[in-house]
Amino acid sequence: MNEFLARLQRESRMQAGGQGPAAVNQLTVESDSEQTIASEMQTASTACPACGAAVENGVRFCGRCGVPVPRSLSRPGAPELAGGSHHYHHHYHHHYFNDTGLSQGPGQRSNIASARELTPSKAPLTGPSISRAEAAVRKLTQDWALACNTRQLDDLVSLYGADGLVLRPNVAPVRGTPAIREFFFSLLDSGFGEVELEPIRVELIGEVAYEAGRCKSLVPIAMGKRREERGKYLLVMARQGIGDWRISADSWSNDLSLSTPQDAAIKPASAAQPGRPRK
Repeated sequence: MNEFLARLQRESRMQAGGQGPAAVNQLTVESDSEQTIASEMQTASTACPACGAAVENGVRFCGRCGVPVPRSLSRPGAPELAGGSHHYHHHYHHHYFNDTGLSQGPGQRSNIASARELTPSKAPLTGPSISRAEAAVRKLTQDWALACNTRQLDDLVSLYGADGLVLRPNVAPVRGTPAIREFFFSLLDSGFGEVELEPIRVELIGEVAYEAGRCKSLVPIAMGKRREERGKYLLVMARQGIGDWRISADSWSNDLSLSTPQDAAIKPASAAQPGRPRK
């Protein structure tokens, strides 16, 4: 009996000794599995819809730009973070967002701000934002007025293209360089001058541009007498080369005067008026 009990005790010890390592191995496998699952859950992430940064599952706000991450972008079964972590991200969201929309965080530029900066705006007629082509067009009309006021016939004719067209009230159309030269020679020789141009609009469409505005000048009405006339003008210009513009069409119109002939502003020719136009 004693021998049987002793043998039974030895077998129990051997069985227990064999189950110990198996239990340890089982616990080790389960621990490794839990760590692997936890690691996968921590590394599993999705892309932020705003900046594209990786966002861990369960995180409701992007850690880079603070944009809320929609729940639909999270993987199925993604665990929710603890209340403390959620409070941290909520504070981050509250700090970099306002009621009006997305605001700029430190070292980051919002997509809304970038889009607003890239939005093109129309350049004014004057100022630092005026383009080179528009500046060249404006200078062409200013040179035109200067050539008329200084009676520089060659400079004036050189502003027109070879097939330029001049349209004036009560005058047949003038076309081509020889005809334009003859027309302005007679006009300047009779006393036309003191031209003032007030641009209203300048537009560029590819290789063509135009300037429209109001004008004022002194025109001869009798021998030794000139009268101030006001009207509108339209100059159409074409690009001849790099930065080189020429007048293709030149059209003027006169405003109707409501005053009587006696009230019209008639000015005698200035005694200091230059002589014949300089060719």
